[in-house]
Amino acid sequence: MFGKKKSDQMQKSQSAIIGGAGDGSGADAPESPAGNAAAPEGHSKAPYGMPKGKKKGKKKKIIAAVVVLLIVVAAAKVFMGGGEPVMPTSTGTVERMDVQQVISIKGTVEGNDRAEVSSALDREIVSISVREGDTVSAGQLLATLKDKEDTSNRTQKYDIQQAQNNLESAKFDYDTSKKLYSEGVISEQEFQKAETAYENAKTSLAIAKVDRTDNEDLRITSPISGVVTRVNAKVGFTASQMANGTALFVVEDLSSLKMQVKASEYDISKIQVGQKVNISAEVLGGNTAEGVVSHIAPTGELKDSSGKEMVIPVKIDVTNGSGLIAGVTAKADILVNESKNAVAVPLDAIQADQATGETYLFTVSKDNKLVKQVITTGLESDFYIEVTSDNVKEGDIIVLSPTPGMTDGQVIVPAGAGAAGADGGVPDGAAAE
Repeated sequence: MFGKKKSDQMQKSQSAIIGGAGDGSGADAPESPAGNAAAPEGHSKAPYGMPKGKKKGKKKKIIAAVVVLLIVVAAAKVFMGGGEPVMPTSTGTVERMDVQQVISIKGTVEGNDRAEVSSALDREIVSISVREGDTVSAGQLLATLKDKEDTSNRTQKYDIQQAQNNLESAKFDYDTSKKLYSEGVISEQEFQKAETAYENAKTSLAIAKVDRTDNEDLRITSPISGVVTRVNAKVGFTASQMANGTALFVVEDLSSLKMQVKASEYDISKIQVGQKVNISAEVLGGNTAEGVVSHIAPTGELKDSSGKEMVIPVKIDVTNGSGLIAGVTAKADILVNESKNAVAVPLDAIQADQATGETYLFTVSKDNKLVKQVITTGLESDFYIEVTSDNVKEGDIIVLSPTPGMTDGQVIVPAGAGAAGADGGVPDGAAAE
């Protein structure tokens, strides 16, 4: 019977609530009972038909939650010796790794040998014998210029030929006179006359050859063996017409590649011939190439015309450059120092005591207390630093970015390596409940 009465009461309550919902205007709502008088102005009235005591139950839940919170805070104060609760602290783990100190410089990848072929002759280009990508040998024809057969040029060629004939005749007379003079047939005066004529003939030929243009000058050839990487020459243009001194042809030896970089004067003391280089470039995607420092210039030069910083040219030979091509920009990471299998921590874990000059960090004990560790450090990379003292070991939990208020023995709430992971596990060094 009790169950039936309770069910009937719930049905009546639900009907009352549904009936009181209406369209929001209240026009269709049943008249409130006398016990549910209108609420005072400025206060919301409970919906008609709400079971008595529901609002009181909600207040009880809120009060209970506040009580639980106060108990937690009180417990934290007791746990931490009456001090203020500590906010969660970011932590990490001491790791063992290869700490590398590198100097990064950008530069252009080039062929190991490069020639820019030009001509100062004001002659028309009549033919081009190569295309970009062609492999050529030293001395191979690249282009031919037009020969200007004017009167002055023909006269010059005639004068040279005549001078050449005169030289051959004078040499014959000189050789004959020299033999006859040695045999005593002619006098010394006659011999000297023939000798002078021979010397004059040589001088005349040299003068005739000044400013000479022969067929060899009209042939533009490659000075080195390699690949034609640029053809700027155009048929119909004159060889000296290229804008801004642009080369007619560029030939590069791509059998081996190199990088020409310019190191800052502040870094050059760390760079030495033989150091390994890691090379990255967009053309390589996620892969890298390898190189070695092969030459350091003996003098520096200005980095730019507007500043005073000096840079020193450094040559890097590419030793393993599969996929790397000449003409692209690449980044060279020069390995200047390395500590293999070192105990290392993130740089943001390290603190410096201004009063004592000591370097220290905080480790976290199993009961979540801070332990101040004065340490000695070694090699520093971009993100990590080597710890050379024995009081910090691989796997230790350390505080990252410690705040100035942290002290030795203080209790913290670890987050990160010292807190439970996403999978619910508890890392080494964290207190498990």
